[in-house]
Amino acid sequence: MLRTIKACVAISLRDLWLELAAVAGVWLLAELGTDLFTGYHFYRGDPGGTVGFAGLLAVIFTAVLMTFINIARFLIDFRRGLRMGATRRGMLAGELAVCLLHTLAPTGLALALAGVSEGIYRLLWQPRGMELVFSIWSLMSPALLAGLLAGPLVLCYGMGALLLRFGGKAGWTLWCVWMAVVLFDEQLARLFGGIFGPFMAANPLGLGLVGTAAALVYLGLCAWWLLRLPAAGGGG
Repeated sequence: MLRTIKACVAISLRDLWLELAAVAGVWLLAELGTDLFTGYHFYRGDPGGTVGFAGLLAVIFTAVLMTFINIARFLIDFRRGLRMGATRRGMLAGELAVCLLHTLAPTGLALALAGVSEGIYRLLWQPRGMELVFSIWSLMSPALLAGLLAGPLVLCYGMGALLLRFGGKAGWTLWCVWMAVVLFDEQLARLFGGIFGPFMAANPLGLGLVGTAAALVYLGLCAWWLLRLPAAGGGG
């Protein structure tokens, strides 16, 4: 298993440098654009601007990018590893290690670049009376940080297992759920608010425990699917 984990990580390192370069490139372009736009407002005597936007954009971009890349990598590499003779346990551990690495490193870089954006603000724009409009650090909390670090990993594992087990059927189902959320968000919010709202108000801890238990059961089911996945074929 350890050899498989090392091989999975080693193979993914080339992609990691590209991902870090993409995060840094998006941040740099956004930072240059932000500073030019803010400078334009400053010389017009307008206190407006978009100071700090580059850091916020880098963090959001990284979270979305790594979620999709990790899921795609999981789908491709897991089955390929099985065809090459790796064990299911080894591939599961290896791909989770890769997803963890490819979440922590880009997210850490994005957060560091967000700090650089705020440093640029304090050096360049704060002495000139410009306000910090966007700040990821003002929004940061332990829950948000945990979501940024664990969210792509959990989605990679949960959605990757679902798609590997059920194939196109799972893909279409997830797409329909996504479209329902996008098109009927207000109606769904009222529906679920009416169902779970009274229980949440009366017993928020109980609802949290039920949700946690359901998530753990699903993650365990994902492991069961992956450890019994055939090396070829899959869901239709």
